[in-house]
Amino acid sequence: MADSLQWRYLEALRRDAPAYHQLRFGSAEVGLQGLQDQLLSSGQALIEYVAGEETLYIFAFNGKQFALDTVQISKEELRRHVSIFRENMNPAGADGLRSAERASQFSKTAHTLYELLIGKVQIDLPERLILIPDDVLSDLPFDALLRKVDLPVDDIPRQVGAGNFLIQSKSLSYGFSIRTLQQMTVSPPPELHCSSLKI
Repeated sequence: MADSLQWRYLEALRRDAPAYHQLRFGSAEVGLQGLQDQLLSSGQALIEYVAGEETLYIFAFNGKQFALDTVQISKEELRRHVSIFRENMNPAGADGLRSAERASQFSKTAHTLYELLIGKVQIDLPERLILIPDDVLSDLPFDALLRKVDLPVDDIPRQVGAGNFLIQSKSLSYGFSIRTLQQMTVSPPPELHCSSLKI
């Protein structure tokens, strides 16, 4: 079942976005079990996002499970959410004073994005996640997403104290593509030898 979903996902990408497919996956393809064995260590999961014009595809797997989820959201709407999130990360207004409205907008958008991007994933997510964002999601600091929002929503220190930020429950790392991660595991970086330093 999982291999069938993976195949349909890759075929849709190859058909609808061949240049993107080549960049992301290259010519060598590996089955799901191969990806799990090659890329993940114990207690780790990978989530890759592909932003289509009207649909966000979320490809996720851990050592035992695989899921391909879709979220019906346009690329433009996703861009709008990320923009609002980034604009309100600093709760200070133009006058330099804390703005309850900005803090509230940040909290609400951080939780909405969490629900769209992490909350929709249909596999068990261990503590360590590898995220491969796409398009506008490359500008999103997933670490600052809120798993839940305690009242009052404009109280950011309360959110921190309650452990609501994603970074407080998950260790996150980022990658450009599955293909790049594969290449990094197959070809470790060369050792640099320097016998002297001359200035």
